[in-house]
Amino acid sequence: MLVRCLMVPLLATLLVSVGGCVELQQALHGGIGDSDGGGTHMPPDDTEPDGQPDAGIPVVRLSVSNPAPQVNEEVLLTCSVVSGESADVTFDFQPADGRLFVDHTAGTATFIVEQADIGVAFAFTCTGATQDGTGQPSNEQLIVPTS
Repeated sequence: MLVRCLMVPLLATLLVSVGGCVELQQALHGGIGDSDGGGTHMPPDDTEPDGQPDAGIPVVRLSVSNPAPQVNEEVLLTCSVVSGESADVTFDFQPADGRLFVDHTAGTATFIVEQADIGVAFAFTCTGATQDGTGQPSNEQLIVPTS
């Protein structure tokens, strides 16, 4: 009975400590992920001091037509505004290494798979910019070509 009386407060203390560690990890890594820093990329909170997003700066999301394409296949990357200003947005894709054919006003880019790309993982993000500024990078999308 004495063990049970000691276990309840000890268990509650342990759970609070673990919860604090998880919050600290999320704050340090900018989102939810594995302890090695991997996992889901979450863009930083794009808010002003009053907690409201700046309506002039777009928040964007990236999607791909096929995350596992074959050789010579064209993959369409689409950057879409999910909140904020959507008129007169200019889109950029990262990395800007010359592999993408980008339409900066439509928010699309084309990636063509080459034989040497088989098994290589390509990670892309995008940003949207207006006259008010450039938003945070989008979610990360992986393209891993197959044979």
